Amino acid sequence: MKDRQVRLEVSPADGVVTANGVSVGRGNQDIKIPLNDCVTVTVNKDGYVEYTKVFCNKPDTDPEPPVREMAQLEDRLVKNTTNPNDAAIEIAGKRVGTGSYDLKVPKNGSVEVRVSKDGYVRYIKNYYNQPNMQEPPVTDFIEMNVDEAYTSSVSSDLANVRITVPVNTEYTSEEAWRILSSIITRYFDILETVDYNTGYLTTSWQVQNFQSSVIRTRVIVSSGGNSDQLAYAIKLISQEAYLDGQNAVTVKDDEKFEDWARILKKYEGLIEEVQARLQQ
Repeated sequence: MKDRQVRLEVSPADGVVTANGVSVGRGNQDIKIPLNDCVTVTVNKDGYVEYTKVFCNKPDTDPEPPVREMAQLEDRLVKNTTNPNDAAIEIAGKRVGTGSYDLKVPKNGSVEVRVSKDGYVRYIKNYYNQPNMQEPPVTDFIEMNVDEAYTSSVSSDLANVRITVPVNTEYTSEEAWRILSSIITRYFDILETVDYNTGYLTTSWQVQNFQSSVIRTRVIVSSGGNSDQLAYAIKLISQEAYLDGQNAVTVKDDEKFEDWARILKKYEGLIEEVQARLQQ
């Protein structure tokens, strides 16, 4: 019964080896395992996931340690940091960090990282740990760009909501319709549908393109109620479609657009103006 020795063969060859927290050098090492004791061995190298293994020399309870052990660092490690430092980092739809994250990229695998923060262009990057692909960096500083769609808009609880506007009884239906139409045509160039008799009006989509997304906006007006008082229901539809850098987005790609809880500044006062003019 005696101490045992494990020949640790390290790859990459400059990996730093520690035994029970004490550095014993770089590369291949002979690890001494005292009788009736255990030794925790780690191998580290920047850009790689740490190798850890416990070797025990306890003949009464454990199998004897190997004569030779290959400590091969294969999974890669990328230390991600972001600016702004409170951006959300997501992998496979799950939030994994805020501002920083140590990303593990398995051997022969790939990982897509998404970074997002209100007011900034969403950042997407794939990291590969595969032959014939660019190897992942040791560190990656992600500088996010300001989202012009965000700075060109305001948050609004009036977006994509049907707002009923009662009309002051001093106005005839013709006068109210004329006021309403004149306001809308100052914001929108093209009216797609106009039907005074049913109180129905729609504008064409107006589109604005930004670096990260496409914003489309339109107005739908309909008769606003069942009461004797004349009223109109106005809905300002504001929608956003993200650009993935690969596929173009047109105004007709309905499946790519989602309701956006913001309104471009150019349309910000439309509903308030209708309310003020028809109710005064």
